[in-house]
Amino acid sequence: MPKSNKPSRADVRARRLERDAAIPASRVYGLTVDDAMAQTWQSQVVLFATSPEQARATFQQAGFFKRNSSEIDAKKLAGEDLSFAEERPGQAFLRRGHDFGWSRWYPLPPGYVHPPKSVAARDASAGRLPGEPSRPADEFSSPRWKPNPLGRGYGINESDSDS
Repeated sequence: MPKSNKPSRADVRARRLERDAAIPASRVYGLTVDDAMAQTWQSQVVLFATSPEQARATFQQAGFFKRNSSEIDAKKLAGEDLSFAEERPGQAFLRRGHDFGWSRWYPLPPGYVHPPKSVAARDASAGRLPGEPSRPADEFSSPRWKPNPLGRGYGINESDSDS
Protein backbone atom coordinates (compact mmCIF):
# COMPACT_ATOMS: atom_id res chain seq x y z
CA MET A 1 0.00 0.00 0.00
CA PRO A 2 1.47 3.43 -0.94
CA LYS A 3 2.39 5.85 1.81
CA SER A 4 0.14 8.90 2.25
CA ASN A 5 1.50 12.35 1.36
CA LYS A 6 -0.45 13.87 4.22
CA PRO A 7 1.84 15.57 6.79
CA SER A 8 1.89 14.20 10.30
CA ARG A 9 0.54 16.11 13.29
CA ALA A 10 4.09 16.84 14.41
CA ASP A 11 4.92 18.28 10.97
CA VAL A 12 1.83 20.49 11.00
CA ARG A 13 2.58 21.66 14.56
CA ALA A 14 6.21 22.44 13.66
CA ARG A 15 5.12 24.47 10.60
CA ARG A 16 2.58 26.40 12.67
CA LEU A 17 5.17 27.23 15.35
CA GLU A 18 7.64 28.33 12.66
CA ARG A 19 5.02 30.57 11.03
CA ASP A 20 3.97 32.07 14.38
CA ALA A 21 7.60 32.79 15.29
CA ALA A 22 8.10 34.67 12.01
CA ILE A 23 5.10 36.98 12.62
CA PRO A 24 5.25 38.88 15.94
CA ALA A 25 2.12 39.22 18.09
CA SER A 26 2.63 42.99 18.54
CA ARG A 27 1.98 44.27 15.06
CA VAL A 28 -0.48 45.99 12.76
CA TYR A 29 -3.60 43.93 12.07
CA GLY A 30 -5.85 44.63 9.12
CA LEU A 31 -9.22 43.76 7.61
CA THR A 32 -10.84 44.20 4.22
CA VAL A 33 -14.39 45.32 4.95
CA ASP A 34 -17.64 45.47 2.96
CA ASP A 35 -18.47 49.18 2.85
CA ALA A 36 -21.40 50.77 1.05
CA MET A 37 -19.76 54.20 1.39
CA ALA A 38 -16.85 53.15 -0.85
CA GLN A 39 -17.30 53.18 -4.61
CA THR A 40 -15.68 49.74 -4.89
CA TRP A 41 -17.74 48.54 -1.90
CA GLN A 42 -14.53 47.72 -0.03
CA SER A 43 -12.53 49.48 2.63
CA GLN A 44 -9.52 48.55 4.69
CA VAL A 45 -9.15 48.90 8.45
CA VAL A 46 -5.86 48.64 10.35
CA LEU A 47 -4.82 48.94 13.97
CA PHE A 48 -1.74 48.21 16.08
CA ALA A 49 -2.41 45.67 18.82
CA THR A 50 -0.29 43.59 21.18
CA SER A 51 -2.11 40.34 20.39
CA PRO A 52 -4.55 38.88 17.87
CA GLU A 53 -7.19 38.62 20.59
CA GLN A 54 -6.95 42.33 21.38
CA ALA A 55 -7.21 43.19 17.67
CA ARG A 56 -10.21 40.90 17.21
CA ALA A 57 -12.01 42.44 20.22
CA THR A 58 -11.38 45.99 18.98
CA PHE A 59 -12.60 45.12 15.49
CA GLN A 60 -15.76 43.49 16.88
CA GLN A 61 -16.54 46.55 19.02
CA ALA A 62 -16.37 48.64 15.84
CA GLY A 63 -18.83 46.35 14.04
CA PHE A 64 -16.42 44.34 11.89
CA PHE A 65 -17.34 40.64 11.93
CA LYS A 66 -16.65 37.59 9.76
CA ARG A 67 -19.85 38.21 7.80
CA ASN A 68 -18.68 41.64 6.59
CA SER A 69 -14.88 41.43 6.65
CA SER A 70 -11.83 39.28 5.98
CA GLU A 71 -8.29 39.45 7.37
CA ILE A 72 -5.49 41.03 5.36
CA ASP A 73 -2.41 38.81 5.21
CA ALA A 74 0.39 40.01 7.51
CA LYS A 75 2.88 39.80 4.62
CA LYS A 76 0.81 42.29 2.57
CA LEU A 77 0.64 44.70 5.50
CA ALA A 78 4.40 44.47 6.05
CA GLY A 79 4.97 46.02 2.63
CA GLU A 80 3.08 49.23 3.44
CA ASP A 81 4.13 52.19 5.58
CA LEU A 82 1.77 51.90 8.53
CA SER A 83 3.94 53.70 11.09
CA PHE A 84 1.01 56.00 11.91
CA ALA A 85 -0.84 53.00 13.37
CA GLU A 86 2.15 51.98 15.48
CA GLU A 87 2.39 55.51 16.90
CA ARG A 88 -1.21 55.32 18.16
CA PRO A 89 -1.79 51.79 19.54
CA GLY A 90 -5.42 50.77 19.89
CA GLN A 91 -6.59 53.43 17.40
CA ALA A 92 -8.22 51.96 14.29
CA PHE A 93 -7.81 53.62 10.88
CA LEU A 94 -10.00 53.19 7.79
CA ARG A 95 -9.47 53.94 4.11
CA ARG A 96 -12.07 53.50 1.40
CA GLY A 97 -11.62 52.00 -2.05
CA HIS A 98 -12.80 54.39 -4.76
CA ASP A 99 -12.70 54.35 -8.53
CA PHE A 100 -9.71 56.70 -8.32
CA GLY A 101 -7.75 54.52 -5.85
CA TRP A 102 -7.57 54.24 -2.08
CA SER A 103 -8.49 57.25 0.04
CA ARG A 104 -6.18 58.45 2.79
CA TRP A 105 -6.32 56.77 6.21
CA TYR A 106 -8.93 58.24 8.57
CA PRO A 107 -8.82 57.55 12.31
CA LEU A 108 -12.06 55.98 13.51
CA PRO A 109 -13.69 58.05 16.26
CA PRO A 110 -14.14 56.48 19.70
CA GLY A 111 -17.31 54.40 19.82
CA TYR A 112 -17.45 54.03 16.02
CA VAL A 113 -19.77 51.26 14.82
CA HIS A 114 -19.58 50.34 11.14
CA PRO A 115 -23.00 50.94 9.56
CA PRO A 116 -24.77 48.06 7.83
CA LYS A 117 -25.16 48.30 4.04
CA SER A 118 -28.83 49.21 4.30
CA VAL A 119 -28.19 52.20 6.60
CA ALA A 120 -25.38 53.54 4.43
CA ALA A 121 -27.54 53.19 1.31
CA ARG A 122 -30.33 55.28 2.92
CA ASP A 123 -28.20 57.93 4.61
CA ALA A 124 -24.84 58.76 3.06
CA SER A 125 -23.77 60.90 6.02
CA ALA A 126 -24.28 58.00 8.46
CA GLY A 127 -21.01 56.32 7.54
CA ARG A 128 -18.92 59.40 6.81
CA LEU A 129 -15.87 59.84 9.01
CA PRO A 130 -14.73 63.14 10.56
CA GLY A 131 -12.74 65.07 7.96
CA GLU A 132 -13.86 62.88 5.06
CA PRO A 133 -15.17 64.86 2.05
CA SER A 134 -18.75 64.38 0.90
CA ARG A 135 -17.63 63.46 -2.64
CA PRO A 136 -14.93 60.77 -2.97
CA ALA A 137 -13.17 62.52 -5.87
CA ASP A 138 -12.47 65.55 -3.65
CA GLU A 139 -9.68 63.51 -2.05
CA PHE A 140 -7.81 63.19 -5.30
CA SER A 141 -6.13 66.41 -6.34
CA SER A 142 -5.46 65.45 -9.94
CA PRO A 143 -6.34 68.27 -12.34
CA ARG A 144 -7.68 65.63 -14.75
CA TRP A 145 -10.85 65.37 -12.70
CA LYS A 146 -13.29 68.23 -12.52
CA PRO A 147 -16.96 68.49 -11.55
CA ASN A 148 -19.26 67.39 -14.34
CA PRO A 149 -21.20 70.40 -15.71
CA LEU A 150 -24.38 68.31 -15.64
CA GLY A 151 -23.99 67.80 -11.89
CA ARG A 152 -23.59 64.02 -12.14
CA GLY A 153 -20.28 63.48 -10.38
CA TYR A 154 -16.90 63.87 -12.03
CA GLY A 155 -15.65 63.62 -15.58
CA ILE A 156 -12.34 63.81 -17.41
CA ASN A 157 -11.04 67.30 -17.98
CA GLU A 158 -10.98 67.59 -21.80
CA SER A 159 -7.97 69.94 -21.88
CA ASP A 160 -5.82 67.29 -20.12
CA SER A 161 -6.85 64.29 -22.21
CA ASP A 162 -4.54 62.79 -24.84
CA SER A 163 -6.92 63.17 -27.77
